[in-house]
Amino acid sequence: MSDRSKYSLNGVYRCENFAQYVENNDFPEFPIGSAIGLDGWYIKFIISIEEDGTWVYPFIFHDRHPNIQVRLYFNVLKKDGSSSYKFGYEHLYGSVCF
Repeated sequence: MSDRSKYSLNGVYRCENFAQYVENNDFPEFPIGSAIGLDGWYIKFIISIEEDGTWVYPFIFHDRHPNIQVRLYFNVLKKDGSSSYKFGYEHLYGSVCF
């Protein structure tokens, strides 16, 4: 994210007690503001159990507009502030509700 100006939302989401949230599968929703002209976006983590293990994914959603597609870029930072990923994590979300 060296060029932060190309992203409409920037910020750091800190999830304290992450291991406890994973164990209980009870992540909080965190409001992140407005994007694409709509207020009311949230981020939270969701757990997916796959054949190769249990995965935790960041998930951005809007309660009233579940069919909007948005391109997202996530990067997980280590305690020293460096990136956990070589290239970051980008995905196109759309038509999703939970």
